Amino acid sequence: MYRKLTGFFNLLLFISGSLFLSPAYSQTASADCSTAGAQQLTVGVSCTMIAFNISNTLGTPAPATCTGETPAGQDGWGWFTATDTTTNVNYANTNRDAVIYIFSGTCVSLTLMDCASNITGTGTETVTIASIIGNTYFVRIVKLGTTGPSMSGTICVYNSASHCSNAIQDADETGIDCGGADCPACGMNCT
Repeated sequence: MYRKLTGFFNLLLFISGSLFLSPAYSQTASADCSTAGAQQLTVGVSCTMIAFNISNTLGTPAPATCTGETPAGQDGWGWFTATDTTTNVNYANTNRDAVIYIFSGTCVSLTLMDCASNITGTGTETVTIASIIGNTYFVRIVKLGTTGPSMSGTICVYNSASHCSNAIQDADETGIDCGGADCPACGMNCT
């Protein structure tokens, strides 16, 4: 009897551990600004794309004009808590033209930090913001057109090493703001 119970509890422990330790491979986009746990984006030290598909109708507030374009299609919201003083957000859309917005504040009082609509058609939009560690930021992805099906894509949020842009050769840099594990490789103009 003891052996049967031990086997049962080991199986139960294995199953429960598998459920809680499995990595997330997609993110649920919200129709409106929210800090619900399902919309939280994890900030990484490098860009690790996860699915972020949008099938919602256009939420509120109405999107602002970004680089001369005002999107009117479906949108999706996510949020993250900054872990460094510079944060990058990439959205790679695979079937529609997207606009990406980054806001600070709260859902009832949003402040637009930056936006990007530099790619025509499919491709990756990137926004880099100066962030405050511990503050919450909101990401809004909006489909540029109103026709066609839902938008499919992937998203990542990651830190830029702050020592790579301070005009000092520090950390493990081999030149000023270049080389080492975190910064871009040094080129011809590296000092």
